[in-house]
Amino acid sequence: MSCRWRTTEYFMPLQLDCDLCAIVSNSGQMAGQKVGTEIDKSSCIWRMNNAPTKGYEADVGKRTTIRVVSHTSVPLLLKNPEYFFKETNSTIYVIWGPFRNMRKDGNGIVYNMLKKTVDNYPTAKIYVTTEKRMSYCDAVFKRETGKDRLFLVSAVHARWCYVLGYEQAVLSFKAER
Repeated sequence: MSCRWRTTEYFMPLQLDCDLCAIVSNSGQMAGQKVGTEIDKSSCIWRMNNAPTKGYEADVGKRTTIRVVSHTSVPLLLKNPEYFFKETNSTIYVIWGPFRNMRKDGNGIVYNMLKKTVDNYPTAKIYVTTEKRMSYCDAVFKRETGKDRLFLVSAVHARWCYVLGYEQAVLSFKAER
């Protein structure tokens, strides 16, 4: 007997129960630090984009609770989908980016990639930030830095959104029978 899966979308807040969070850098500064065991003791472990853990467990740990991913890094995740969406299937992915890439009308290139991913990996937990949430992040970034993300070519905004967290509604993909 075979089951057919269909992708449904719904809005819901991302709820986490974290006593102690580890926000792990994806820079080379972690190499040789040997803090992986300490990181893995945290109840929630946040990572960015496609930062590797496999092969670097002694330095960065092996667990990931949330992986916050920029729209520009989604293709990098999709180069190794078996690892990111099957082997590490307990990871929650929060994808953020401009509305033009995330739109649901068939014209959002990143949204379309993610929808296909969920069809192929129905247990993947993928959340996409709403346009409202991105506007909130942009406003806080501008208020705190005096810079407008739309005219800034920098990874600073990515890290800013990363540390703000996503307690507001995000769009979730969920596979249902």
